[in-house]
Amino acid sequence: MKKRKIITIITSFLILTGCSQQLDETLLTKQEDMLSVQAPIHIYQPVTKEEAAEAVPFSLHFPTYIPFDAVEQDVVITSWDEDLKEIALSTQYSKEETSHEHIEYVVANFDQFYRAMVYDSEFERVVLDDGITALFSETPFLSAELHWIKDDLEYNLHYSLGFDYEKSAKEELMKIANSIKQNEKKDQ
Repeated sequence: MKKRKIITIITSFLILTGCSQQLDETLLTKQEDMLSVQAPIHIYQPVTKEEAAEAVPFSLHFPTYIPFDAVEQDVVITSWDEDLKEIALSTQYSKEETSHEHIEYVVANFDQFYRAMVYDSEFERVVLDDGITALFSETPFLSAELHWIKDDLEYNLHYSLGFDYEKSAKEELMKIANSIKQNEKKDQ
């Protein structure tokens, strides 16, 4: 359970997308662009969606539905290896009036956690509009999470409800997931 909490915390700060190609080294390999290094994980300074799109070798897509008026943070790119092949991108959508309600969106080009979660009985299997099976779980801290793999990318959503007991986290997370346009490779 402790390991799962640590994984959830890390997932909350990362958004991962990628393929076997490397990131744009001009943006990401400069030491001055890094926030921290905890070998082998490198966390880079937040960048705009446009800069993130230039740094990765595929098209990025983000949710078009958020269940509240949100302030969107810049994208944090994380490399999980020194070769910049296992990468993550993450962003957070926070409710305008309060910081208590927020959604974190993470996409990974490798299986960060999903395979381990498949065997965790805490996750309920749900089916997204495109037929993909996702894993849903509510946490005891007024939050919920949804995880799935599509086209070799791992997607993770974490919804911190703040103090809104009325919302259906499962329904909202599924709406958010269904609003994400799937990644297509850039023309090269």
